[in-house]
Amino acid sequence: FKPNGFASKYIPSARTFSFEEGLGTYGTLAHHVRVARREGMKLPFLKFFIRKALGSKAFVDSRWTPMLFESDVDLLPLKTIFSSFPVAFHFSIQSDLAGRQPGKTMLFFTAPLVELGILSRSEYANLLRRVTDSIAGSGMQVVFKPHPLERNWNDEFPCVRTDAPSEVVIPMVNPQCVGGFSTGALITARLIFKLDSFSFNAFLPQEVARQIRIEGPAAGLFARHVTDFQSSGHASQRLK
Repeated sequence: FKPNGFASKYIPSARTFSFEEGLGTYGTLAHHVRVARREGMKLPFLKFFIRKALGSKAFVDSRWTPMLFESDVDLLPLKTIFSSFPVAFHFSIQSDLAGRQPGKTMLFFTAPLVELGILSRSEYANLLRRVTDSIAGSGMQVVFKPHPLERNWNDEFPCVRTDAPSEVVIPMVNPQCVGGFSTGALITARLIFKLDSFSFNAFLPQEVARQIRIEGPAAGLFARHVTDFQSSGHASQRLK
């Protein structure tokens, strides 16, 4: 729920847009409470029921909810909207790949696993090295998009620096494909921008994967449109 979503439902001339809050808010009560406790949120039970109430059809026009769109007729206008945001809202971007020889790029959306106390900084660095090494033979370079909560980014890993939301970063970078963990940006990249989207959740320790797993309706959407990198025998071919 957003106030502008309420306006678009009851004011015929209003046409507004909001980004999804995140996949962590789409699951069951147990999932919501687990995420809230992990991230230090207060009053998780109350917030869950308020969010569910305000997310009902009385307040939200589902025709303008991107996570529910799967037809090209609905999705094509969104591609135009996202692509126009950098100019309209003066978003800038700095890439560590600037000046390098042009080549195919995977844009990888990271997660604040260190900041949430899930992995140590060294464990996280080893995880990103595995990601980089896993596609090294494809001739593709990887550029990471740090999560907004991440601090003290490790300069070993090339990244893009911008305040733009992930959905806006995609057309700014114009990658060949995208990768990440449990993030809605992978769904957006596949549905709206028609990019191959790869999940690297299989690279995570089992307990970490359990903690950040997607639940609720978004889990089915993620499963249908995002390819598991490790289990797909065709992933390396699709990257070339």
